[in-house]
Amino acid sequence: MKRALSCLFLWFVATSIYAQSMPLSTKGRLIVDADDNRIRLKSVNWYGINLENEVVAGLDKNDLHAIVKLIKSWGFNSIRLPFSNQMLHRSSPVSDHLLSANPQLFGKTPLEVMDSVINALTDEGLLVILNNHSTTSEWCCNYDNNGLWYRDGDYSMSTSQWEDDWINLVRRYQSNPRVVGADLRNEVRTMKWKGSFLPEIPNWGKGDKKDWHKASEDLGRKILDVNPNLLIVVEAINWEGMIPILGSGNRPFLRLVPENPVNFQLANKLVYAVHSYGFIGPKHNGD
Repeated sequence: MKRALSCLFLWFVATSIYAQSMPLSTKGRLIVDADDNRIRLKSVNWYGINLENEVVAGLDKNDLHAIVKLIKSWGFNSIRLPFSNQMLHRSSPVSDHLLSANPQLFGKTPLEVMDSVINALTDEGLLVILNNHSTTSEWCCNYDNNGLWYRDGDYSMSTSQWEDDWINLVRRYQSNPRVVGADLRNEVRTMKWKGSFLPEIPNWGKGDKKDWHKASEDLGRKILDVNPNLLIVVEAINWEGMIPILGSGNRPFLRLVPENPVNFQLANKLVYAVHSYGFIGPKHNGD
């Protein structure tokens, strides 16, 4: 049986088709809706929840619903919504000045504001792909402490804690059929070991703590046990090898996948993703 796999390039996608029938699945290289119609995801990132302010950008400038309508008017049919793990556990409210154009959101925590953003997007018919962008709330991506899905040092997070955060989010939005995807981790790459300058290097299939194949497969299976309707986005390893700023290492992308693919209990829910930018080469870290 052929594996139902699809590659989703979130930075350059084709024409917009608004899905009317949920859930989405993969069919060969395509994404289809419940009526077997091909769906082309024309996505845009809405940054901010993953950054220091822990709220999407623009809510101090314009009404939330006006921003959502603007996104839709530009022809996008889906939003990739990056978040940090640190944000999920923040109990203090977002600063009012970051929400000044949306006073109805005053007093809400970052996660509660995220709820409002997702509701506004999906009420307008847009699809949402959740993306675990970083562990701590800061800019990505460099030779930093956020390259892997776990973290040791000043802000620690284990693989099991990372999984728990995802499962809690999946349950939180399970009743919203237009939350269609879980992008498990952004641009997995060589990371500073415990905050030092020493590298901690991801791999694909070695079975150890740093095995991204195992981590993504294990979490994807757990998510599908909770919500079998979601697309699970597994990004390729973006960078492996020694210290990226020295130019040593490489970008493996999906080269190792054919011989060692990710296997879920629902094969038609797996989407691979590659991030490749015009300003980088195969051995450039992107800085």
